[in-house]
Amino acid sequence: MVYELKAKDVNTAKEEIKEFVFGLTTKLNNGFGNEYIISLGKDTKIEDEWTYEIKIRKGNKIGTSVSLNWEKKSFSNLKIEVSESTKIGVFLIYGIVFPFMFVGAYMGANHIAPLDFLPGYKLAGGLGGLITGILGMILTSFLKTVILKKYKEENENLQKRVLSITDNIFQKV
Repeated sequence: MVYELKAKDVNTAKEEIKEFVFGLTTKLNNGFGNEYIISLGKDTKIEDEWTYEIKIRKGNKIGTSVSLNWEKKSFSNLKIEVSESTKIGVFLIYGIVFPFMFVGAYMGANHIAPLDFLPGYKLAGGLGGLITGILGMILTSFLKTVILKKYKEENENLQKRVLSITDNIFQKV
C-alpha cells in the first residue's frame, strides 16, 4: 500500500511519519499487547531512505510484520506492507538452507560427485553453494507450508486485523 502524506515539504513529512508511527505502535500495543509479543524496529531516526519494521507474534508459528518505507525523493508517499512473519521460517532457513549451501560449496570446490563437473575451485565452490542453496530454499518452502498449514487461517486473520488498524490510524493522523 502507498499512502499519500498531507505534507508539503520533507520536514513536515518526517513529523507526520513520526506521529503515525507513535499512533500505530500505541494502537497495536492496545490491540494485541496481552496475547501477542510486539517487537518494534530500532531505527527511529528518519533519513533520506528510511525503513521501519514492527513485528507482531504469538509463538513461533503465528506472526505478521508491518514494514514502513519512506524515501526523501518522493516525500509525500509512505509505503506500508503487511506480510506474514513467523519465527519458524527463520529457523528453517538457518537449519536447512545454510547447511545445504555449505555442503554444496564444499562438494563443488573439492570436485565431489554430483558437483564434480563444475569448473575451477572458487567458481565451483560458489556455484555448488548456489545450486544446493536453491534446493534448500525449495525444501524450506515446502516444509514451511506443511508445518504452518494449521496456522494459515490465524495468520491471515492477524494480517487483516493489523491492516485494518493501520488504515484506521493513518486516517486519523
